[in-house]
Amino acid sequence: MEEKSLWKQIRKLSAENQVLKDLLQRNGIDYKEYIEESCYEESESYDPDQGARIIHPRVIDRNSAVYFY
Repeated sequence: MEEKSLWKQIRKLSAENQVLKDLLQRNGIDYKEYIEESCYEESESYDPDQGARIIHPRVIDRNSAVYFY
């Protein structure tokens, strides 16, 4: 995907996000409280060294090829 199309998607998502926030606000739903309680709870389990769990085989055998294809 081209960089321009990624930025285009980001702008679309940002506009959609704003529409949804406005809709929630008009209906008296406090989205900020929900975001603070639910979305950031998982950040405590973030592993900054996730790459250490990735195992790279030195040789791709027949079983690996079949599995990935």
